[in-house]
Amino acid sequence: MPRFLTPLLVLMLLITSGASSAQQYSSFRFVSDTLPVNGSSVTSIEFFAPDQSNSTPNATLSYLDVAGLSTVYLIEFTPSEIIRSTVPVYMPSADFGITDVSSIDLEEVHFLTGRLIHPDNANATLPPHWFRMTLHEGVWSGVFRIADRIYTIDRLKKETVVEVRTTQSSNTSFQPATQVKLTALIDENYVFSNTDSLGMESGGHIFALESMHVMDGLSADSLGITLKLEQLVYLTAAELATGIEPSSEISNWLEINAAAFGMSDNLATFIFRGADGTKSTTTSVNSKNNFVLQGKSPHYQFDTAHYFGQLLGVPEEHGTLQSIKSSATNPMPAVHWSEAQRAFINNNLLPATLTQTLSYDAPVIEVTEAEAPNVIPDHILDSESPEITSGGGIQDDEPQSNNGDIASGENSAIATGGNGGGGALTPLSLLALLFSVRAFRSREYHNR
Repeated sequence: MPRFLTPLLVLMLLITSGASSAQQYSSFRFVSDTLPVNGSSVTSIEFFAPDQSNSTPNATLSYLDVAGLSTVYLIEFTPSEIIRSTVPVYMPSADFGITDVSSIDLEEVHFLTGRLIHPDNANATLPPHWFRMTLHEGVWSGVFRIADRIYTIDRLKKETVVEVRTTQSSNTSFQPATQVKLTALIDENYVFSNTDSLGMESGGHIFALESMHVMDGLSADSLGITLKLEQLVYLTAAELATGIEPSSEISNWLEINAAAFGMSDNLATFIFRGADGTKSTTTSVNSKNNFVLQGKSPHYQFDTAHYFGQLLGVPEEHGTLQSIKSSATNPMPAVHWSEAQRAFINNNLLPATLTQTLSYDAPVIEVTEAEAPNVIPDHILDSESPEITSGGGIQDDEPQSNNGDIASGENSAIATGGNGGGGALTPLSLLALLFSVRAFRSREYHNR
């Protein structure tokens, strides 16, 4: 084989391996029941996992604006602050079941937020956008908004088609005013099940946490509320609920264990409980004890947000997340809250002890300038200066070599108007000296 072909083959292998690590989407399915406000849309998106050349995940997105101009944006991802890599995880007990579930400790799961970057103009006006993405075992999923459309990449369906819904949200700043803390409790039947017809086998915790991550994007956008997962707790179904009415048992568990698990300052607890074969899991919302008991669902990405709205008491409204519950034939066409529902939240404030008010004002740094020194006039400095500053003076402690130096000092003091201080001969002293001399001569004259 010719020698020059070897590097060429290596280059081709690198290109092929790099392309295979990417996840590209160019097919979109519109599932919303309302038409978009404008004609702008995403035409393709390609995700790249970290590799040797790039240590952080990134993506490129092709966007066609209302003027018919296409721009390829870079998406810069950063680790999410909603589900942090350092979130406390309470690992399950030995009777939890199979414990070799991938990333049950979240060490190999990437929850990411992102922002668009214009390739040529850092000051370009960008379409309103937010990202809540998940990267696990090389597979991307999540939800993001660009302009007036919300795009969904579903991990459960394993499709190469992106679902598109319109949003009536007019929010463009995405700076929520309130932050609340949440806890996630997940049992073994939600994490894994060999008979799971939905396809969540041995990875239910990824779906559960992704739904909470997406819920943050929707609530921060439409309600002005951002979330923070305070802790993740794995418990067996037996520990959570053993009675016929699991809600009452869960209430008892929370009442006993909330303080021990650091949940006392949480606004809500989301409990993901799978069916265990003997009793089904009925999803319910308990506003009194602030928890949601949630089972598996084909609409996992948006169901949690729907129940969160119920927990907050958001009134039902057609064409929003609080419309009638979706079904298999109604794939949640609306995934936002309206301005009226946001106004309801603003008029019915959440408990102050369970919320944190956010501020985006730049910190005010007080600059204290040094006060200008008081300038002492020259004539005062002259009068307060040392007795003699030139040559040898009358008050000078240095031995004088001759009388000429002293005379020189005296003359200098007189000539400069008294710079010599007490050693100077002022006009008054001269006058006094003159009278003294005359008085001395007068006495001598009379003595004769």
